[in-house]
Amino acid sequence: MRIRRRDFLRTTAAGAAIALIGLSRKSSHAAEPSRARRVLIINAGGGLRSSAAFNASPDIALNPWGVLGQAGVLRLGAVLRADEAAVTTTAASWPGGGSVPWINQAATSFGLIAAADHAPDGSTRAGDHTDDEPRMGTGYFGKLDAPGLVTVLNRFIGPGASAPVATIGGAEFGTAPPAWVSDKPIQLAYDELPGQAPVGGTATVGRPLEAALDARYLARRRHLARAAVQSLVNTKATLRRFGPVLADKRLRFDSATYLGESLDGITNQMLLEAVGDAPEAGRPRDRGARNVALALRLLQLGSPAVSVSIGGFDTHDSEVQEAPQLYTRFARFIAGVHFALSRIPDPMMGGSMLDHTLVVTTSEFGRSGIAGGFNAAEGTDHGEGAGWRYQAHVVFGAGVRPNRLHPTDDTNRPLTKPASTHALLATIAAATGVPQEAIAAQWPSGTGLHPEGGPLWDLWA
Repeated sequence: MRIRRRDFLRTTAAGAAIALIGLSRKSSHAAEPSRARRVLIINAGGGLRSSAAFNASPDIALNPWGVLGQAGVLRLGAVLRADEAAVTTTAASWPGGGSVPWINQAATSFGLIAAADHAPDGSTRAGDHTDDEPRMGTGYFGKLDAPGLVTVLNRFIGPGASAPVATIGGAEFGTAPPAWVSDKPIQLAYDELPGQAPVGGTATVGRPLEAALDARYLARRRHLARAAVQSLVNTKATLRRFGPVLADKRLRFDSATYLGESLDGITNQMLLEAVGDAPEAGRPRDRGARNVALALRLLQLGSPAVSVSIGGFDTHDSEVQEAPQLYTRFARFIAGVHFALSRIPDPMMGGSMLDHTLVVTTSEFGRSGIAGGFNAAEGTDHGEGAGWRYQAHVVFGAGVRPNRLHPTDDTNRPLTKPASTHALLATIAAATGVPQEAIAAQWPSGTGLHPEGGPLWDLWA
């Protein structure tokens, strides 16, 4: 399969052009040592009702499905296992066989940030997607020069990696304003990968000529037009650098032909089993599960940062019908990631990949509580109340301890000051080795948006 034009335009720079940027930067270190070799962000796009999921409330208005039980520091909602038929649990291809544990079994070692407030400064907020999607991805709303978290990670930990920093399935983590366009991560999907490595012209004639033409065209452009052209130029450099990786059959989860493809003894079949989408006759593919499997394989191939977004959580209506499958799948993905990473040998650090991989769940906000649990359309809205405003984030791997930070009461209101989104983003950046001065430039501590004194190191305490 040849890479399609729209995929070429969507695939953005993490690659060879970055090497020049890396040479010009001074070497520096975060205030504390990095804790993780890599990071995986699993985002619930649309607004996950965390008061019914990982910080489950006994209040019906916030959680009409009830509580599944306590798992370590997480109080899990019954909706996380409300449609077990939506996923598979077999681990038949893994050594020892058996089943992949459910979320209540896996979560005993997880940490939790129970209440993260996107605007701890109390600023006026729209409380809608145009407000909170950028705020989750960049830390800001209406700040056009703010880069997404994964874009920042690509600039500082992407150079030298053997696989690209990537965003899968959307979200704002890959936002790249003009000053950051050369750092924009690749956007991928499990069924939109090239069948062969795109390499461009020859090294002696074609590429020098192409580079000269690109430079000439860039010199004639300014501002946004220049940024757009630069993004395309960087795309070509990225494809040349990572083309062989992107065409690697071990990244292919779109056909049964590649189920036996293996890396360090881990086959594509095994990864699909881990995330709850074991191939079965007549069973449709789960796009979200396969994107998560792609993310796992990218990390195994050497990517230092991947975000994958699972859509469908903006349930203004039909939540009664849709949530059981939606939340069961999301919980299954998280449990499957924990299962797989704990069993895949780390090719760089020794031990398991879980020992050196930080995993974080995100969503732009929660859902507003309402008497009886649902609105007239059998859904929930957002924009008011503690259920919407205070989002819980699951954190595990890379030595994270099962600690519960910024706890809430049964109505989802923080018992102390909530965490800030800036603190969460700064924590991920610091844990993966982004220099402290770069973190301070993007999410300065001691401000209204980041009242904490720095990253949330208590996750490791």
